[in-house]
Amino acid sequence: MTTREPLDAGRFFAPGERSLTVMLQAQARKFGAKPLVQAGEPSWSFAEVPELAARSAGRLGAAGVRRGDRVALICENRPEFIEIFLGAAWLGAILVPINTASRGLQLRHILENSGAKLLVLEAALLGALEHVDLATLPLETIWIIDPPNGAKAPPIAKLLPALGEAVPAASVRPSDTLAILYTSGTTGPSKGVCCPHAQFFWWGVNTAHLLGVGSDDVLCTTLPLFHTNALNTFFQALITGATPIFETRFSASAFFT
Repeated sequence: MTTREPLDAGRFFAPGERSLTVMLQAQARKFGAKPLVQAGEPSWSFAEVPELAARSAGRLGAAGVRRGDRVALICENRPEFIEIFLGAAWLGAILVPINTASRGLQLRHILENSGAKLLVLEAALLGALEHVDLATLPLETIWIIDPPNGAKAPPIAKLLPALGEAVPAASVRPSDTLAILYTSGTTGPSKGVCCPHAQFFWWGVNTAHLLGVGSDDVLCTTLPLFHTNALNTFFQALITGATPIFETRFSASAFFT
């Protein structure tokens, strides 16, 4: 049986530095041009990600999203997920990643319960909004990723705008909520779990420690980014200097390649 040295979380970040915005900027200085994350074709380095986050935050801010607002996201593992996730964190807003299989009453409950004012979703998933009475929800705007191609879009929907002007990072505390993750709802209505920045820090640190993740590692996953496991993978990489690659879906024929 192997044993590990006790975990010293302080060697990663001091308690007051355990917010995503602070960690992004610190690791950009430390790892520079080293690849940080890939989702689909695009790949961003540690040095590039703060600018991406700042411009994504600028796009959200120009649409009226403010600190503490909820931004719902229904999206597969693709670059837009990374953009919205980082932009919301940079702005001090709260991401609400939703299972792409959510439909009907469950989806309506999540959108109503979270109080999301903006929903971002793929055009291919517009059908998920059927049987959801949008008029009774706090939603103000829907951004659609990709042209609808004949799919019926709600009146408040428009195409995802281009990235905006870079804005300064919000002063975010480690105890501030980064994301609201909804449970599967097997025993009743899905419950929104409010997860602060520091919780993701600890998930990343502890899991990376248990798995022995280091800066030379590449972490490849087909698990969905709306789930805590894949988000944890991102934080393992951010904290250790590793590189996560998020595949769209599992393929038995292409996996080992």
